[in-house]
Amino acid sequence: MGQVRVREVSSSEIRLSLDDLAQLEILFESKWQRPPTPEEFNFLVEDRIREEILYREALAMGLDKGDTIVKRHMAQKMKFLAEDVVAIPLLTLLIERSNGVIFGTFSVINLFRERPNPA
Repeated sequence: MGQVRVREVSSSEIRLSLDDLAQLEILFESKWQRPPTPEEFNFLVEDRIREEILYREALAMGLDKGDTIVKRHMAQKMKFLAEDVVAIPLLTLLIERSNGVIFGTFSVINLFRERPNPA
């Protein structure tokens, strides 16, 4: 399922781009097999903004700290990201050129990369 990216201009302002609005419509259509009515679309936008407000408030309160579920979810997202990124030939080339010495964020990606069998 796709994600809507909220464009943050300041800590108190939330903006949705035209692409974000289109994504809301696409997700609705994929679920209901029809475009949303204007009222339904307004609800989707309001719901997305409400979700972003709650998310920011939760972060400000530190609710993400020490939460096993949040930790697992973030680890799962990193695994999915790593699996997607490893498919990019440029990353594979970077890993090969570094003779297997990986640093920074690539070390996380390397955890999920299949290693060739030693000869």
